[in-house]
Amino acid sequence: MAITRIDSTLRPGNDFFKYVNGKWYDSVSIPASQAGVGAYMFIITHNEYACREYWTVFRKARIRQGV
Repeated sequence: MAITRIDSTLRPGNDFFKYVNGKWYDSVSIPASQAGVGAYMFIITHNEYACREYWTVFRKARIRQGV
């Protein structure tokens, strides 16, 4: 595994979070519509897409049935 996001200008004993996440943390942009980023965001995004697809299929079926 290649470790490319380590901020080698910092010492891990001084600020481990910034050492490990510093380059990502300084470059990431969080969309205004989001409270933050993380694994939970990816789950929510997937679920929103799945629900949207479900309701699209459901609506098209109801239209075909004339309901």
